[in-house]
Amino acid sequence: MRETGPHGYSARVICPLPIMPTPNRNRHRQYPMAALSLSPQELAELDEFLDSDAVPAGLWGVDVLHGFLTSVALSGTAIDPEQWLPLVWSTNREELPRFADRAQEKRLTAYILRMYDDIRATLADPDSGFSPLVTAAHGSGAPYGDGTLWCNGFMLGMVLLDTHWASFIATPTSSGLLLPILLLGSDTVPPDWEGMCETPEQRARLTEWIPAVVEAIHVQRFVLELIARKESRNALANAQHPCRCGSRKAFKACCGAPHRLH
Repeated sequence: MRETGPHGYSARVICPLPIMPTPNRNRHRQYPMAALSLSPQELAELDEFLDSDAVPAGLWGVDVLHGFLTSVALSGTAIDPEQWLPLVWSTNREELPRFADRAQEKRLTAYILRMYDDIRATLADPDSGFSPLVTAAHGSGAPYGDGTLWCNGFMLGMVLLDTHWASFIATPTSSGLLLPILLLGSDTVPPDWEGMCETPEQRARLTEWIPAVVEAIHVQRFVLELIARKESRNALANAQHPCRCGSRKAFKACCGAPHRLH
């Protein structure tokens, strides 16, 4: 594993994040690990492989992977693993990972699929409380949770799966929910928000908002789905109504027929 990461960490240590379902709730004193079925040994094996030279163009580290898989799980549709799993190993689909053998490939792939299932199960259970895997950064003071790499992975998922996120981002109220993730995970910050994520204290505070942001996105996805279903039902009902032209035919068979619409 790298001794020093791209953000200047003296070491990459994966740590859990306090669960904060809402920003107004008092901070929990306990630090529960993200709900994962992987053992510490399995998590370490996966992290070491992703962070090695054997994966030159893949997601480097389980913190980035966890953010990426959360983005996949929140994309609004059930995406077949065959569509996103190759992106874990190589984001440019050209530089393939170098597994020691077939057994290692199958084992590590199983770890990733289990992590993805764990994330989906946590999001589906409102009582679970989502918690990301974040990096322990070492500044001048005590170590603190920095969600930069997790947000990098989340935003990478949004870019690589842009067709699944386009409609969500197009909704102003929805896109605003992504601000804490954008501030931590983007290389370019909007001018109005510059200076909001430069100090360790600012980054730690933004990281604490990640659970609330993820839960809000999940709820917003559900609301948008309900609205879409209602609009679809209304459109179908209107098509069954008598046409306003007075022909007594159904609208869909009269002025609403495809060849009559302009």
